[in-house]
Amino acid sequence: VRPSSHCRAMTDEISSRQSRDGNPSLSAYKTMYYVYVLYSPSFLRTYVGQTNDESNRLHRHNAGFVKSTKPYRPWTLIHSEEFPARSLAIKREKWLKSPTGRRWLKAFIDEWKDRNGLSVSSSHSDDGRDRATLNSVAD
Repeated sequence: VRPSSHCRAMTDEISSRQSRDGNPSLSAYKTMYYVYVLYSPSFLRTYVGQTNDESNRLHRHNAGFVKSTKPYRPWTLIHSEEFPARSLAIKREKWLKSPTGRRWLKAFIDEWKDRNGLSVSSSHSDDGRDRATLNSVAD
């Protein structure tokens, strides 16, 4: 699954801008911002966030410093997108949390599981509700 056309349009808009003197913008020298998707295979949960320091943020999630993700450790970084401005990263993060973005994310995660030899099957819990369980394709 490729990034949406919405994401590509935002990136194209930024990269086509020029500074006041007519030279291309020097975004390579600016702080970059990232929208990331974490996946917890133990709990079949996802987390979407944004940061300017991806590796430190993943460490903080897995070390238990983030209250909302602490119970679902460990987390795996499965997707990341880079943006030249925090406002664009926040816009993309909000889109990924929208109903349309959630559908895109579900398709992306299903494809990621297939590529990594994982599949999802259903089992029933004691109260009769469906519960997805993660199984290795090799089983």
